[in-house]
Amino acid sequence: MKKKRTHLLRGPWVLLAAFAATASAAAATVTPPMGDTHVAYEVKRGDKLELLVARYMDGADALDQVAKLNQLRNASRLEVGRQLWLPRERMRHEPVSARVASLSCNQAQVLRGESTRVLQLDDKLDQDSVLRMPAGCHASLNIQGGGSIGLPSGATVRLKVLRRNALEASPEVQIELLNGRIDLDVERRGSKDAPFLVRTPTSVAGVRGTSFRVGFDEKGRQTRVEVQAGVVGARGLGESAEVRVGAGQGVSINAEGRSQAVETLPPEPRILALQAVPAGWQLQWQRADSVQRLHIERAPQANERQWAAEDVPADQPWVLAELGSYATFLKLQSFTAGGLFSERVDVALCKGIKRADEPGRLRCHIRFDLESLQEPHLRLTRSEGETVQPVIDAPVQSRQAVVRGLLPGRYQWRLSAKQADGAPLTWEGSFELLAGVDKE
Repeated sequence: MKKKRTHLLRGPWVLLAAFAATASAAAATVTPPMGDTHVAYEVKRGDKLELLVARYMDGADALDQVAKLNQLRNASRLEVGRQLWLPRERMRHEPVSARVASLSCNQAQVLRGESTRVLQLDDKLDQDSVLRMPAGCHASLNIQGGGSIGLPSGATVRLKVLRRNALEASPEVQIELLNGRIDLDVERRGSKDAPFLVRTPTSVAGVRGTSFRVGFDEKGRQTRVEVQAGVVGARGLGESAEVRVGAGQGVSINAEGRSQAVETLPPEPRILALQAVPAGWQLQWQRADSVQRLHIERAPQANERQWAAEDVPADQPWVLAELGSYATFLKLQSFTAGGLFSERVDVALCKGIKRADEPGRLRCHIRFDLESLQEPHLRLTRSEGETVQPVIDAPVQSRQAVVRGLLPGRYQWRLSAKQADGAPLTWEGSFELLAGVDKE
């Protein structure tokens, strides 16, 4: 028995294909169009093409487009079980929104057309909104039914498409990354879900449920896609076929829109030792062959708005000139020669304080900046295995919150407050606290 051909035939072969579909006892089909430009619909008993188009689509030529795309000789006869392809741009849509779930500053901007305003916590953003995150500021968005987006310092994005149609279970999302990096956590999507796409000026990445990062360097015009879970299809604008990038992998796309070889993501930076040396405090890293350099951001407070950044060779120790009992906070990432980054590691380092009644134990102090905030409330916890111990959970009546005498370990924090105009703000984060021993 010959297999049924499902190729989209052209020219004189179209009539033959249509005739064969009508004569066949099996449901007819055509090859699905390339990309995410169409929506699939399976014909049910009693369906009429005119009614389907009237119910789900807009545009005077929608009926003709569907008939032509699906090679329908007789639009009044639809076979039950047949899969029809409907042009996505002709679908009837309703808008969905993205809510600002966290925000760490009052300088982020929202641009819509000619208007610009300050981004605020709990804002509901719609399609075509452009967000600009200043240095030291970060935010996160929850898309209605469609996952979440993390916006680190320096990111500029356009919410190009936020909409839903009646035939797909999830909203259609298209994000344009104009500069910087974004982190995404997309709910698992199947064949009945709308596409979730991230575009840069040189590439497009499509997902069906995953956690991943996309970075775009506006100066070098290089795109990087890094996948933590699931699979991402990445394609340079100069390519016709996409590259499949799996969990723990990444790919760089150059300024010409060409994908480089898929790489394994580098391991996270791991501090092996913190030692006092004549020049200050030296950090020694665990070596990894794939890691070329380390990206280090440094600040004196956990919620600092302006972080000093530098890149250093991975094969050399790094020296911090000064370190006191008040911790210095670091954000660490390793990256490959191709520019792919690891997961970020957040640590806090201090010169440990010794107590006479605690031989062999060291403690540190940490600080939070509360300048210009109203009604700040700080929650800090320490994790040890599966046990979470509260350290502080209370309002703070000063311009700076100081927590003294912390033991090394893993900490999580959340700071909520109000701006001068009453708009809410929230920060949250975590860090590993490490204490070094000064030379006697």
